[in-house]
Order: sequence, then structure tokens, then C-alpha cells
Amino acid sequence: MSRSRKQTYGADGLIDRLPGARGPHPNRVSAEIEAAILAHGLDHPSHGALRVSQELMLQGLQVSSGGVRGVWKRSQGPAIEAPPYERGGTR
Repeated sequence: MSRSRKQTYGADGLIDRLPGARGPHPNRVSAEIEAAILAHGLDHPSHGALRVSQELMLQGLQVSSGGVRGVWKRSQGPAIEAPPYERGGTR
């Protein structure tokens, strides 16, 4: 394999490249929805991901509870903490 890559691409063909998405993941939510999720989380810190997604649905923004959790995980904001089951506590 490495011989054919070198013949085809030269010395640069021998560099191992990891497969995967380039740049932001294609399934990432838009910046508008991400801002709305973070704003709602700051206004209502006791709401979980499902409740936030349902509240945003009432405002006309469609996002799943998994999308909300993904935004919270990426943001690592100090005002938004992990739900009890992720902190090791009880529900």
C-alpha cells in the first residue's frame, strides 16, 4: 500500500492522514440555535435537555435533546453544569 501511495502522491503520500470530517461536524446545529440554547440555559438552569428542546420547539426552533446536550458539552460554560446523572449524583 505504501509503495503505491508513494508512486501516486510522492513523499506526501506516505503521511498518515486520519479519516473524518473536516472543520465543524456536518450535523452541528446553526449558530442561531446554539445561541438560543445557551441563552435558555442561562435563564432556566434547572431545565434539562429535553425541556430546553421542547421550549425551543414552541419558539419555532427545531433541535433535539441530543443536540442541546451537544451544545452544552461543547460550550463548557461555567453557568451551565452537567445534569446530576453525569456528575455522579442521583436524579
